[in-house]
Amino acid sequence: MTLKTREIDFIADKIVNKLIKEGFIHLKKERSAIKGLVAQVLKENADKEREIEQETRELLKQFKDQIEGEQINQSRLFTMAKRKIAKKENFIL
Repeated sequence: MTLKTREIDFIADKIVNKLIKEGFIHLKKERSAIKGLVAQVLKENADKEREIEQETRELLKQFKDQIEGEQINQSRLFTMAKRKIAKKENFIL
């Protein structure tokens, strides 16, 4: 499941708060700058996942008739194919 912008901002905020609270980081810059960096990493990850999802959709389109003919669970097949593509691209879902 790909993260939305609102979710990315929320998670980035939580990550930065936890890192500060646990003493893993000590701010030398404004908190918003650190949050921005964390959000950027999460956004890049979400963008890559969207690319993998699109590649998965394109792959499954090629086999649409076979999939429908076999009455295969399309959601499960999508997830399996997405995992396989992600693994091929060394991307952790």
